[in-house]
Amino acid sequence: MKYIGQTKLPHGTVFHYMNSSGNLESNFVEDEKSIFIETKKQGVC
Repeated sequence: MKYIGQTKLPHGTVFHYMNSSGNLESNFVEDEKSIFIETKKQGVC
C-alpha cells in the first residue's frame, strides 16, 4: 500500500493509502489525548 496523506480531525487522524488495485483506503486512528480531555470536560460540567 502506498501512503497518500492524512487528515487531522478534532478527535483523531485519518490516514489515506492507495492499495494495489488503485483504490483509496482510509483508516481512522482515534486520539487518546482528545478523548481524555473530552471526558475531563464532561466531568467538570
